Amino acid sequence: MSTPIRTALLGAGNSGLWYHAVGNLLESPLYDLVAIASGSAASAAHAQAVTGVESVVGWETLIERPDIDLVVVALPHHLHSPAAIAAARAGKHVLVDKPMAPTVAECDAMIAAAREASVHLEVFQQRRWEEDFQLLLRLVREGAIGDVWRLEVTRFHRGYYRHAAPDAPHTGPDVLKWAHEDASGGGIGFVVGPHPVDQALTVMGTPVGVRGRVRHEPGEDVESWIGIELDFDGGATAAVNVFRAARATPPRFVAHGARGTIVAGDGRSLEVLKGDGSREFYDDLTPPTRLGGYVYDRLAAAIRDHGDLAVGAIAGRAVVDVIERARGCGRKALKV
Repeated sequence: MSTPIRTALLGAGNSGLWYHAVGNLLESPLYDLVAIASGSAASAAHAQAVTGVESVVGWETLIERPDIDLVVVALPHHLHSPAAIAAARAGKHVLVDKPMAPTVAECDAMIAAAREASVHLEVFQQRRWEEDFQLLLRLVREGAIGDVWRLEVTRFHRGYYRHAAPDAPHTGPDVLKWAHEDASGGGIGFVVGPHPVDQALTVMGTPVGVRGRVRHEPGEDVESWIGIELDFDGGATAAVNVFRAARATPPRFVAHGARGTIVAGDGRSLEVLKGDGSREFYDDLTPPTRLGGYVYDRLAAAIRDHGDLAVGAIAGRAVVDVIERARGCGRKALKV
């Protein structure tokens, strides 16, 4: 068996500690998690207690270490670009959590740095592999409902984004401040939006038009809701709606085609309604979990020259492009 890929994890919060370290890196024989960087001494101590891995304060301390092959960036969004660029320039492969960065300009700088250093740059859009989405994608590609002319994807969070609890993500008592600040790349569009946008683009392709609307709660500088409309060649459209909180649970996916409609409700089931009145029902689907194994497996293979990345930087950039443009439209509308 090949030697495990020596990995540094930058960030020990909701995503870093729970989705990357506990959810993937510590379980995979393909990786050796060598060190974790955190933002405070208390956070570093907690990360080391949970994982048993050396944990330090400050991500900059790990970038130049010679015993690191891969850097996983799970920092606040505004730090994705500087950390990824520094890692690439140090000759490290990079896996960056979603969103790739808060702006397309930053994404382009990251791509340029990775190309110049001849290292891989992967984006952690692991929710492409949610079971209901993979089933919907397969049915669409098989032509189960004919050509899709409208796709609707809806997501919501459970209110304000919170610090992790000692034993689980997102469930701590304190609101995570940076996730609700524009200067840090916060807002529901970037905190949750990259996943449904990536799913919409995976089904529909590259949009020819993007429009957006947002809602800001009084006194806040980031959106609590974003609605994105996408236009595609041939007249097809898609809508992505992301709520900080919703009092009713809408379907996760609705795909309208020339010969029927697919509805995926709660992540556990999916129904195909055919134009002839017949129905196909799929249940016992695995509900959305932390996921990520396929992304990590493909990254390991790519590092060893055995294939392509699961979600390359160009796909990550496309997601940021949509969200950045939609937020810009929405903010202009608020000022009218």
